[in-house]
Amino acid sequence: MQNKAVYIKCKQALLSLIKRTSFDCVGIKDVVSECGFSRQYFYRFYADKFDLVYDIFEEGFLAAGDIFTFERFVPQFLREIEKNAVLYRKIMESSYFFDLYRLFFTAGRASAIVLAESAFLRKFSPEQEAGIDFLFHGLVSVLFERLMTGKVVDSGRTIKIAAGFSRELNFLFRETATTEQIVYKMKKLYYEK
Repeated sequence: MQNKAVYIKCKQALLSLIKRTSFDCVGIKDVVSECGFSRQYFYRFYADKFDLVYDIFEEGFLAAGDIFTFERFVPQFLREIEKNAVLYRKIMESSYFFDLYRLFFTAGRASAIVLAESAFLRKFSPEQEAGIDFLFHGLVSVLFERLMTGKVVDSGRTIKIAAGFSRELNFLFRETATTEQIVYKMKKLYYEK
């Protein structure tokens, strides 16, 4: 986030606009008109509306706090999603859904690495980063599946998977943990009924 004040105005404008129309129909012209900015001023901070959405996603992840305490992280993250529920619903109805899903995953992965490295006060190996990717992808898949089907997001299964993540994180950061071991253990957890 380059400029907090600009971000807040643009975010509010985007959320206000998509309450009235679809995400597909909202353009930069609409956002800047709602903000009272010129297009040139908007482009000093954002390349396009997807760049703005990335910042909204990232804000939600970082606000959820300590990525390694998933029992606390998941409920807090669900509250962050609820704050922007209109945006998430509109994204799911959008023709850009898969692009936005990838953007959501990218923002979350970047935030996870930042928060994780801060918590452990060290850089991760490529093997450990691959493990975080797998863990995070599983969580995001469950959240989006629930959002798309309209099921209650903080259901027992979602929380159970999150609690499983919490257990597996200690395993992940042992020097002997390999991505293959983590993938095996997490697949087992995903498919438990």
